[in-house]
Order: sequence, then C-alpha cells, then structure tokens
Amino acid sequence: MSIFNTLIFLMCFSVRAQGGPAAALKPLTSEGIPSFKKAQWNKKALDLAAKRVLDYVAQLPPGSAIDAGGRSWKPKILADSAQELLKINHESRTRVEFFKALKNNFELFQSLGIDGKGRVIFSDYYEPVLSARFHKDSVYRYPIYRLPADKALSSLSRKAIDLDHALAGRGLALAWLKSPFDVFDLQVQGSGILEFPDGSEILAQYAATNGLPYRPIGSLLIRQGIFKKGKISKDALRAYLEDHPKKEGEILAQDPRYVFFKLDPFELGEEPQGTAHEPLVPGASIAIDPAYIPLGALAYIETTSPKADRKGRFLGRFKRRSFAFCLDTGGAIKGPGRVDMYVGHGAQARTESSNQWNPGKLFILIKKSR
Repeated sequence: MSIFNTLIFLMCFSVRAQGGPAAALKPLTSEGIPSFKKAQWNKKALDLAAKRVLDYVAQLPPGSAIDAGGRSWKPKILADSAQELLKINHESRTRVEFFKALKNNFELFQSLGIDGKGRVIFSDYYEPVLSARFHKDSVYRYPIYRLPADKALSSLSRKAIDLDHALAGRGLALAWLKSPFDVFDLQVQGSGILEFPDGSEILAQYAATNGLPYRPIGSLLIRQGIFKKGKISKDALRAYLEDHPKKEGEILAQDPRYVFFKLDPFELGEEPQGTAHEPLVPGASIAIDPAYIPLGALAYIETTSPKADRKGRFLGRFKRRSFAFCLDTGGAIKGPGRVDMYVGHGAQARTESSNQWNPGKLFILIKKSR
C-alpha cells in the first residue's frame, strides 16, 4: 500500500491487474501542466516505441483495469493512447503543432515521486558489450548461469553462488567473463552483448532472479564510509574493486539478488527486450515500477542528463525534456519516485549511463475520452 494518505490514494492511478501497492499519480488540471515548449521531439523513436506498446497491449489478458481519478479503463486505453500519439506524430508539421495536439488530446498525471511533491530520481541503463568465452580458462573465470530447474538452487543468494560456488559443476554455466564486476554489471543492466574470439556475438538476456531483495551496493559502501555521498559512480566503483580484488566478491555479495540468463542470437542493431516482451527503443523507453506506473503508458520526462560523443567522451550535463513509453521494469526501480531510462549500447551509452543520477519530474499522458 502507498505511504500517502487516503485522500491522495483516491486521486491516484493504479493498475489493478498488476497488484501490489497503489500507484501515486495525481491528475492535473490547467495548473501544473508542463508547457512542452522546450521538449525534444524524436519522431522516429516515438513511432517505434508506440508500435511496441500496441504489440504489448494486444497480449494482455482480458479483465484487467486501469484506474485514475475515480474512473476505470480497460488496458485498451494504453493502445488508444499509443495510436493517438502515432496519429499526432504523423500529422504534425512542426514542434508547436505536435505539442499543442498533445495538450488537446491527452490528460496528464504527475508522479508524486519519492517525497509526495513530485521529486523523481532518474538513472540511465544500457546494454553492456562484454568479452566472453564458452569455456573457463585462466582469465575468463567468472560464470553467468542459466536458471536451475531445482527451486532450491534457483533461490540461492549471490554469496552462495559467487563465493561458495554452490552452482559450480552442475552444467548451468552459459559463458565465462573476466571479472565479478562484469557479471554484476550484466545483471544490473539485465542484458548484454557477449563478444567471442571468433568475432561472433550473442545476446545474454534476463531469464529470472533468485527472488531475493535488491540491495544497492553504492548505498551500502557510502554507509560503510568507503565512498562519500555524491562521489560514487559505476566507474568509481569498478576502479575501487580493481584496486581491491580480494574484497570484490565480498562487496558484491552484499547484494543478495542474483540474475539468471538465457542466450539468444544477436543481430547488429538489435536491442534487448523489456518486461513488456518488446525490444527497447533507445531514448524512448523507460523502466518503471508497474505497481505505481502503468506498463505501456506514454510518459513525459523533465530532468538533467549527461551527454557523451560516440567515442564515449563526456560532454557535460544538459536539460532533458523528452517523451518515452514505459516498456520495462527493474529490480532497483521501486516506487513512484524512480525511473530508469534506456540509452542503448556502445561507448556513448556506457558513459551516459555511468553519469546519470539526477532529480526531475515524471508525467503520464492518457488519451482523453470523447
């Protein structure tokens, strides 16, 4: 159940088919509606993401419901919203026309965020590209595993798997990586591209978790005094672990959650599938907590984001005003105040992902009833 009081609860947005806590989106009237004037308009990416939503909604079971402001809709409202976005996207000749049509044809809801006042924390995630081997050797010594059929094995903690080697020798290893951090990074991102010596590439995709709670390593290290708040990043964590190899496994094992994978063919230009079982669209897909935000909804984001060039060189931080569809979820994305934005793969995506942790606002757009 949401931490907010009953009055706020009655104004909130929830997906009853998803279960879990009530969502925390408040309906907006004229007051508080963003202007969209400085928003980016990526027509191609939005088109693609909207079509992915249509495919997702077509697979939803009947009988589920989406509630907002005392009203209830069928999941079809998500498809109607995606169709409306496609229509506006195609018919608008200018940015002004596009933004005006959005305001005229959509109702807006704002996430109450982590503080009940709209503060949302935005991070980026990407698809790592990792050197791998199919067989263990002196360098590639750290396995990624498929999901064990035995429930007792599939529920083991990261410590039992990584430090106690409880799955070793059971024929469950899919591939071998260079470091525990590479395995951990792949698990945090949810999928990645594995590169092999013959030049072949395979997609390692999320299959399941051990069901244990996620504990963010960065927060733990801050509390332990290893890092100061605001001074930790993925690159800083990797560097620290490389400088303290004997502590690496023990530190990472403080997060008990473990992710199992499956291997799929990879073709150039492909992107991983999100929770909606549709390929993600870089720059137009986000991960949310579906107990609070509807999976498949159209979102508008206001935050600050890092930029990098294609070689991964950091260029600075800039205001981000953009639209995206909710196509994914994540173990660390809990509550109405967390959003993870998918930025693709490669050096540019890696740098941007490593430097994104900024506050902002999240809005959800639902097509108006006629």
